[in-house]
This record gives sequence, C-alpha cells and structure tokens, in this order.
Amino acid sequence: MIRTIPYRKAALQNRHVVAAVSVARYALAGLVVATALAVPAGVLVVRASDDQAARSFEAVAAVAAGSVVAPLVTPALRRGEPAALDLMNRRVASLIAAGSVSQVTVRDADGHLLWPRNPARPEAAAPLGTSERQALQSASVVSATGGSGDRPRVAAVGIGDATGTPTLVEVSDRTDRVSVGPMWMRVARPALAALLALEVVQVPLLYGLGRRSRRNLRTEASLAAAVAEATATERRRVAGAVHDYVIPEMTGLAYDLDASRLGAPGADTPSALVGRSARGLRQCIGELRLLLSDLVQTRAPSGGLDTALRVLGDQMGGAETGVSVQVQAPKDLPRPVAELLYRCAQESLRNVATHSRAEQVEIVVQQDGRRATMTIDDDGCGFDETRMAERQAGGHVGLRTLGNLVADGGGSLTARSAPGQGTRLTITVPLTPAPGIPEPVR
Repeated sequence: MIRTIPYRKAALQNRHVVAAVSVARYALAGLVVATALAVPAGVLVVRASDDQAARSFEAVAAVAAGSVVAPLVTPALRRGEPAALDLMNRRVASLIAAGSVSQVTVRDADGHLLWPRNPARPEAAAPLGTSERQALQSASVVSATGGSGDRPRVAAVGIGDATGTPTLVEVSDRTDRVSVGPMWMRVARPALAALLALEVVQVPLLYGLGRRSRRNLRTEASLAAAVAEATATERRRVAGAVHDYVIPEMTGLAYDLDASRLGAPGADTPSALVGRSARGLRQCIGELRLLLSDLVQTRAPSGGLDTALRVLGDQMGGAETGVSVQVQAPKDLPRPVAELLYRCAQESLRNVATHSRAEQVEIVVQQDGRRATMTIDDDGCGFDETRMAERQAGGHVGLRTLGNLVADGGGSLTARSAPGQGTRLTITVPLTPAPGIPEPVR
C-alpha cells in the first residue's frame, strides 16, 4: 500500500497536466476555428455585396442608356453636328454630376464612336466584343464587367436610337467606391469579434469543468487510497482474530489429543477428551463463521445503532454471558461513526467470549459535543496492564486489533483492567473526521 500512494499521486499530477494541456488545446482550437469562420464569412459577404452592387449598377446603366442617352442619338449626332454633340455633352455631364455614372460611350453597330468624338479628328471603327454584340442583338444590358481594384465596372447596353437603329451604349461606374479590402475588414472584424467573444465565454466554462474534473480525480485518488487502507485494515483484523482466537484454541486441542495418544500422565479420559474437543471445534467453527459473516457484511444493520447493538449482544452473548445496551446518543449519528462503534462492539464481545469468562457485559454509548463515546464493561477475569506487551508477544492480539480499528477511524481507545476485576474499554470517536495522528492505545 505504501508503494501505491506515490504512484497514484504521480498519476494524478500527470492527469492534471493532461487536463491543462486539453484546456489550452481547446482554447487554441477555438481561436483557429473562429478565424477560419470569420474569413469565409467576410469573403462571402463581400462577394454577395459585390454581386448586389453589379446588379444595381446594371439597372442604373439601363435607365441612363434608355431614358437619357437613347433620345439624343439622332441622325444629327451621327453626322457630328455641334448642336447635337453639345446637347449630348450637357445631358451626360448632368448624369455624371448626379453621381450615378462616371463615363458614357456611344457606338454604332460597326463599332464607330458616335460620342464623345471630335468631328475634326474622326476615329477608326473598333471591333466589338462578344458582350457588346450580344447587347446589340438583345437590346438590353448583357453584363457588367470589371469592378476590381481601380478598374471601373462597365455595362454594355443595347438600345434603339431616335430612328430605331441599333446602338451600343457603354456606361462606366464610379471608381471612388469602397474597395473590397476595406469592405472585407468591416465585415470580418465584427464576425471575428463575435466569435472571439463566444470563445471568451466558453473558456471560463471549460476551466470550471477542468477544475471539477481535477476535484473528481483527487476524490478518486482519495477513495482508492481509502479502499486500499480499508482492505489492509480488514486483513489485519481477520488475521488478528484467527491468530488470537482460532489458532490458540485448535493448538490447545491438538496438545490434548497428542497427550492422550501418547499416554501422558494425567491425561483426560477418552470420553472427556472427545467432548472437550467437540466443544472447542464448535467454538472455532462459530468463530470462523462470524469472520466470514463480517467479510460479507461489515456495516451495522439498519434500524439505528441501538437496535444493532442489541441484536449483536443477543447473538454473541448467549446463555453464559448477558449483554445490556444503553445508547444515549441520537439515532442520527453519522453512518461511519455508527459503523465503527458497531465493529468495536463486535471485537470487544469476541474478546470477552474468548478470554474474560464474564457473566455480564454492559455497553453504553454517549454523545458529547463533537464526539461519540462507547464504554464496554465486563466482570471477567481481567488482565495485568503491565504485562500487555508480554500478552501480545504471546499471541493475544485482540486488543491490539481493536486499537488499530479505532485508530484507523481517527479515534482513541483506553483500556483499564486488573486481574479478577474485569475490564473497561473506552472508545472515543470524532463525529467529523479530522486530520492528525490518532491517539495510541493506553
């Protein structure tokens, strides 16, 4: 048992380290997950915002091209007359000043620039792209391209001019809109802050869970140590009972049988020897049965300590020894205290039945403040206190076993006896376990 306690402490410390590492891993994993969720959320929001902005700009481009530009694309504008060009210039300038668009370009179906242009320096036709040709054929907004970085978003709109001739209008968006980077930061920061706040709330909860887990581990280690100690105590008690009661009785029977077999002088008659041997064997068998019963059930019977002690007295007293019980303590004694007193009464009555040849045993239980005291008086043969060590060396370990039992429960045992004057045992047990070394047997 002494070797297992350091091992359990080392195992408990290792479990504490594992628990701390688990909490740290959880916090780090939460931070990684929060970042991993914030980045895609920001990207998705930015993309959704960009798509919505593109659709809104396409609608603006369709209105600008169809309502503002289309009525001004006249044969005079196609011929490059200054009045028509000036009117278009003023209308487009108003449209740009309103902040909806940044530039407007008008081309015919062959790609010639109709506006803006310089009549004195006509430009050559530029081939139309796929989106521009599709816009002309469908007479609608086909797509809005660009819009990344400093490049403006451009929408190609197919319209019919004042005479119904297919014409292409290219409308450019403003370039001073919010860029994707700042927009992403505005979206990602709140999301990341919210996730981090959730992490901050969860970490204390996890820490509390870890503390409860550590307390449970300490309780588990304490219970394991208590079980080991209780097992050792029970082994000592059984060994003491067998050594003190059963072995001496059977040894005496063996000596008597050997003396009768060898024809020693003064040996009993065979019938007397057989009768005494039968009684001794029955007594040993009864003692072993009691030990087996104690191993199966070591707790006091239900119904309170008073009832348990009375039943015990009836079982172990019998016709030769009367046992009286007075319990002046309340019935709600702590269960461990009641069980310890019950066990002490078992051991004491076993000692009385084996050694004292008492006719009367009195058991009194009292409660005084934070202590419970049980006094056991018998009118047996008693013993010489000065020869207690000699008695224990000679194999009488019953009193020592009882003292160890009381000491294991944190109490104290006082024995008073004299030859021919009986024995008084006083057992004091605290109602609440307290740390410290229990008092020795006096």
